[in-house]
Amino acid sequence: MKNIRFTEMFKSSFYALKLLWGVSPKRVVHMALVNLIGYFTWAFYSAFFVRYLVTAIQSGAPFGRIILYIAVVVAVTALLQLYVAYVNNVVIPIDDVKVYKDIYGKLYKKAENLELSRFEDSAFYNQYTMALDDTCTRVTSVAGNIFNIVAAALAGIVGYVTMYNIDKMLLLFVLAPLLGNFLFGTLASKVGFKIYRESTPYNRRTDYVNRVMYLADYAKEIRLSNIFRVLRRMYDDATEQKIKVVTKHKLGVMIFEFFRFYFTYIIIFEGLLLYGGYCALVTKTISLADITVLTSVMSFAAFVLIGIADNLKQASSNGTYIYRRRSCCIHRESLPGSAGI
Repeated sequence: MKNIRFTEMFKSSFYALKLLWGVSPKRVVHMALVNLIGYFTWAFYSAFFVRYLVTAIQSGAPFGRIILYIAVVVAVTALLQLYVAYVNNVVIPIDDVKVYKDIYGKLYKKAENLELSRFEDSAFYNQYTMALDDTCTRVTSVAGNIFNIVAAALAGIVGYVTMYNIDKMLLLFVLAPLLGNFLFGTLASKVGFKIYRESTPYNRRTDYVNRVMYLADYAKEIRLSNIFRVLRRMYDDATEQKIKVVTKHKLGVMIFEFFRFYFTYIIIFEGLLLYGGYCALVTKTISLADITVLTSVMSFAAFVLIGIADNLKQASSNGTYIYRRRSCCIHRESLPGSAGI
């Protein structure tokens, strides 16, 4: 599969969103609301809920007012989660049937109006089979990735503004997960892809041996004849070659994964705690309430960035298959209006 430019991946992602909107607009609206509710509920508890409780306790607020605040928050959260559960367990499963029927129906209708000679073209046939490869799941997944990224970015702003209001220097720690995911994570993924690409020929050999050995027919004859030694030698040689490939790249993977983990988790968590503790105990510029909020907000901010990175990777992967579907659907019909073959 040849590489696809970022612009094409971007267009394919919004093509998937447009396609899903054309089939089921309410599905798109529900997905957007569910993602917004999830991230903004998380942001609210991380940045505001804890701060109010600590501040209220420190200021000696009436116990009844605190209990009322908690009760209202719990009631609103319960209603929102009830809606999320309804969408995930009722709306989406029922709507999946309509989405699958419509999207696959368009692809099959397209195939009906093409000449048979089209399917004799190996390039077109490969493109057509890739367009059919789990298309509906990929379309809904890409749409979900888009809403996840947008909701995470908006909710992340709340966390970063909160950190900025506590201490402007705290935003410097946000750069650590960015370096960890987008620099070292990308480098680790590239090395992982090299391992996959170089191991592919040997994976095919071991897969071939497995398929032959699992055959019910002639299983006894294969194991009692000399062909078994040939197959075992082929399997052992392929396994040794795969070990050599992994060994050749293991140092690069270890280094990049170490720095990805260190920058993504260690620096932002331990670094922020050390800096916050210094400001609270030495310089006295941060209060106990700020420290409490900081511990929850930094976790929220880190995982928001990680979530955005993961969703970008998933959208990129699924966007490749959506691009194949777009390419397949732009073929001009040779038999317009045909009822089928």
